[in-house]
Amino acid sequence: MHTRHRLFCSFLLVLWTVHCGGSGGGTTPSDPDEGSPDTVGDVADSIDDTDGAQEIIVPPDLGKEELPPDVPEEQCAQDADCDVVLTDLTVCQTTRCVAGQCVAESVEEDAPCDDGDQCTLETVCLSGECAGGIPRDCEDGNLCTLNECDSTTGCTMSPLSGTACDDGNDCTTGDGCLLGQCVGGTNNCDEVCDNGVDDNGDTMVDCFDPVCGTAPVCTHICEPTTTLQCDDVLEIDITGATATKYTADWPCAAEVLSGNELAFAFDHSEYVSVSAALVAPPDGAHILHLDDPTSTGCQADLCVSGSKEFIEFDYKPGDDDYIVVDTPEGTTDIFGVQVVCTACEPQCDGKSCGGDSCGGDCGSCIAGTVCTSGGQCIQPASNDTCAEALVVDGSDLPYIHTASTVGSDDDYKLPPDTGCPGSPTLAKGSGPADTVYVLQPVQTDTYLIAINADFNSTVYVISDCQNAGGTCIGVGQTSSSGGKTLVTELTAGVVYYIVVDGYAGKASGNYTLTVANWPCSAKCSGKQCGPNGCGGDCGTCAEPLFCSAAGKCVDEATNDTCATPKVITELNEWISDTTQGSVDDYYVFPEVCPGGPAIGEAGTGAPDLVYRFIPPISGKFRVTVDPTFNALLSVRDACPGELLDCIGGSDTTGQETVTFIRGKGQSIWFVVDGSAAGDAGSFNIKVEKLACLPQCTGKDCGPDACGGVCGQCGPTEICTVNGQCEFIPANDTCDQALVIDPAQLPFSHFGKTLGATNDYEVSSNTCPGGPAAATYGYGNDVSFQFTPSTAGQYVFSLDAFTTTFNTFLYAVTDCTDIAGTCLMAQDAPGNGAESVVVSLAVGETIYVVVDGAFTSSAGDYIFYADLKK
Repeated sequence: MHTRHRLFCSFLLVLWTVHCGGSGGGTTPSDPDEGSPDTVGDVADSIDDTDGAQEIIVPPDLGKEELPPDVPEEQCAQDADCDVVLTDLTVCQTTRCVAGQCVAESVEEDAPCDDGDQCTLETVCLSGECAGGIPRDCEDGNLCTLNECDSTTGCTMSPLSGTACDDGNDCTTGDGCLLGQCVGGTNNCDEVCDNGVDDNGDTMVDCFDPVCGTAPVCTHICEPTTTLQCDDVLEIDITGATATKYTADWPCAAEVLSGNELAFAFDHSEYVSVSAALVAPPDGAHILHLDDPTSTGCQADLCVSGSKEFIEFDYKPGDDDYIVVDTPEGTTDIFGVQVVCTACEPQCDGKSCGGDSCGGDCGSCIAGTVCTSGGQCIQPASNDTCAEALVVDGSDLPYIHTASTVGSDDDYKLPPDTGCPGSPTLAKGSGPADTVYVLQPVQTDTYLIAINADFNSTVYVISDCQNAGGTCIGVGQTSSSGGKTLVTELTAGVVYYIVVDGYAGKASGNYTLTVANWPCSAKCSGKQCGPNGCGGDCGTCAEPLFCSAAGKCVDEATNDTCATPKVITELNEWISDTTQGSVDDYYVFPEVCPGGPAIGEAGTGAPDLVYRFIPPISGKFRVTVDPTFNALLSVRDACPGELLDCIGGSDTTGQETVTFIRGKGQSIWFVVDGSAAGDAGSFNIKVEKLACLPQCTGKDCGPDACGGVCGQCGPTEICTVNGQCEFIPANDTCDQALVIDPAQLPFSHFGKTLGATNDYEVSSNTCPGGPAAATYGYGNDVSFQFTPSTAGQYVFSLDAFTTTFNTFLYAVTDCTDIAGTCLMAQDAPGNGAESVVVSLAVGETIYVVVDGAFTSSAGDYIFYADLKK
């Protein structure tokens, strides 16, 4: 056949192949005896054969769609189609589509691959197989683990115990593995507790190392700067003062004092009654009294009383007493401390034993009894130590036991920073008496350990009485009814000691301990009221009955309310009484009663009694309450009166005292209350007259501290709390408000609140931007009135640089209904800087009040008003 004819036939073959839709199908020869190509390759060879050795025959029917039986069907049109055709490939193979058929090919040599063995790394493809690689290194660097590799799961580290190791601390010898950790053996190095270095290499430095828990540098938190004596008047600069190392939560102060502080020792050669007062203190400053009967040093947990104004205590030669001045964070003021002493007068009224405050004693107790701080002889608890601990039967719960810590010794405490759940930075139980119970659980379970006490108490669980801090399981936290509650898991067969302790100082008193499975079932059989052993109660008594300690409803006291007070007519005479017989009528609101609560209200939920005192002569007086429970004392100008009628309060852990000035015949009321819900018990109360010298130096007016006055102000003036006559501002009230003319915007005004009166306050949760937990605005206040001529947003603000007092700014539409019409308020940190924005319609009148945040807040200010840009 000629070459031209061959080319023509090849062309026809291509046309036939396309017409049949195949990309690699064979041809059908016209002669069955002729050999025919059956692959694309054969066809290609036939076409390219130019020597005439093979001839292609064009099929007679180009329109036929069916292929002969011996022609394979196509498998793919592209490479991806082969993924479901060829499935048995190695990780080093890939698929390709060649002329409609799927073929397997090896990937590039040395390409990374995964052979599925978790113990090999860096495997590569070699001739289509995944091979080579290096073994996986399972070494974790821990000598206390057995490191192995499993081809399926990879590295495993099994913990070892008993194998020798090195913990890396040169101070320890005999280190060994315990459950996969290298535990140091005997520590041969001593921790120096005040050099800022981890000397024994246990990762805990100085006082945060348990071995320093009893070191003087760690327990003597206070560092007195000087010694105060009678009649001293000392100016102090609190800026940068750091007399205490890390004390903010004083057990005798009702608020956190995390600012600068100074500490002083006190000394005198005779028995005296001491009164130490702050002179012109900044807002929030406190003066505190620390009593150290065992000469252990100036410690925060020895604090027994605190006040924003003054403290009082009896001193005898040789006593270790400290006076601390502490402030809120950011305080940088200069102010003063004044110490006044009066001659000692023996005090034995109502006492059977103890000292008379002047070196003598009021009697002694018979053998087997002890003298309480109130001068009463009682039999001490038998479970004073772990060796004498009362047994709590773990198979018969709940266990409920009522007892007292009075008369017990101070045997146990939790050092600071023990890491025990519930334990704060400060120590607990250092100083007060404590009692002990022992419990060996019969089953591993969750248990409730709770106390309800009439003193500032704590409860904690330990497993070794010689190492309370190191074996502490948990510390009870504050709960309802003024108690402490701990819920924790205890292990069957382990011996646990439950310690009922005073929180700090000399706190002691009555308590009820409850140990129960948790959750527990209430036990109220035979009780009408009172606790049920599970944090609840067995019922309440209908008025006028109250719940006794035995859970019975009994009659109320006669002087239960202000309408029927018990009148005190004699000075220096103890009166015995009990609040168990009264109901809860009164409480003390925070921040309004000097010496009273500063954060939360006190007295709610506790029964109270009322007394009225009519001074037979003018002078300075002191009322003292010596309770057997955690009491609260408030002194009031009127009963019940308004909030600001409370002129003094005391809420400590022992005796409560308040000093006041009164003229002859001017009545004053005392309310003896429980500090927290449920606090109640017996007490003694008396009023005594104190020696005083009139103090009028630098004063134009006001009281002379002895029932008289230092002068009178003019008819247009007012006497400030500092004894200065100040002119009453023209805009003292909303009725006299300074009117802002819209045409004069922007408006500014310089003024003073020193001569203003306290007319308005903002209660909590009543005003957007206002206080959420207390009432603000007890200081002097002035008012501005504004009625816009153009609708818009208006901004009212106080200058931060020229304002000299702690301000509070708010806007209302009706000054007679602050809570109902307050639009916006702000109390910025420091002095001034408040700003409120109010959207107003044309003709809508508002009043903007510039107020002092707290009772003593008054001074200069600059007020601005403008349309918001």
